[in-house]
Amino acid sequence: MMKIIAISGILLFTAQYAFGAAPRTTVPDFVCPKENGRYADPKYCEKYYLCEDGEATSEVCPNGLVYDDSLSVTSLEYPCVHLRYINCGDRALPIPNNSTPDCSYDFETKPTGYPNECNKYRICSNGIGTDLSCPPNLAYNIETETCEWPDLVEACNATAFMGFECPPNVKEGSYFENPKDCGQYFICNNGRPRWMICAEGLMFDPCRIDCVKPADLKCGLCKEKKIE
Repeated sequence: MMKIIAISGILLFTAQYAFGAAPRTTVPDFVCPKENGRYADPKYCEKYYLCEDGEATSEVCPNGLVYDDSLSVTSLEYPCVHLRYINCGDRALPIPNNSTPDCSYDFETKPTGYPNECNKYRICSNGIGTDLSCPPNLAYNIETETCEWPDLVEACNATAFMGFECPPNVKEGSYFENPKDCGQYFICNNGRPRWMICAEGLMFDPCRIDCVKPADLKCGLCKEKKIE
């Protein structure tokens, strides 16, 4: 089975090492619960307090990221994550700075081709956008920041993206030939197509419902030479 491709780690790695540390401001009014640790700001989701030897400084995550208050206060992990992963509650969300036409936030990932070109997305690092693509048969999922099967991505029009429409009332998990390529086929799930690719040198056989060597084809468009 094709592996799902993770993207979010790229964003956080870039934010941690490319952006650099934000200016620190000493906060004498904040009482550190422990001499050393990190604590969420009660008003702003992207801010937190860093306590070192009992002295607090106000820290700010890079634009587009927020403080991960699920971490232990003494965790050594990078504390800033994408805002969709954290429930900020009543705390104020980061304000988009729209520093460039390509990016709303300095650090974010977002789809650029919905609903029909579902595999396209953009990673913004320090306000500079880089356009990327998932493999041709996968779609970018904004909710998980991964490349996934298009039939599982609600915002994707899988029919338009795949160029194949599942027949009405089709049985769940039905297989269909790709009329344009012998080495490909579709599976229909909930009326939405999933585009599958055979291993190199193999062709899809609708009789066997499997990818086989050309000489072993039992039926189908490829057997009848109706697909080049």
